Amino acid sequence: MESSKPINEMSIEQNVSQTFNLYLRNFARYLIPFLTAGILTGLITVAVRSAQNIYETPLTSMFQQLLGWFPSFGTTSLTSLLLSEL
Repeated sequence: MESSKPINEMSIEQNVSQTFNLYLRNFARYLIPFLTAGILTGLITVAVRSAQNIYETPLTSMFQQLLGWFPSFGTTSLTSLLLSEL
């Protein structure tokens, strides 16, 4: 892919125009990898979230109940966050 270096500072219009031209010219080249990565990430996220139990906060809870609830909620949330970022 050949890239042309601008001679002077480009305006916003020129910058946006050149960006769109680049992506439209190579649309299929960019579409397939991003579409594949999006589908794969979505499937992994759905699998991870459906495999975990999301614990809800007891509505009228005492401090001791919240202390018992927080570690399970934190572990589930952290695991889900880390695995869905893969």
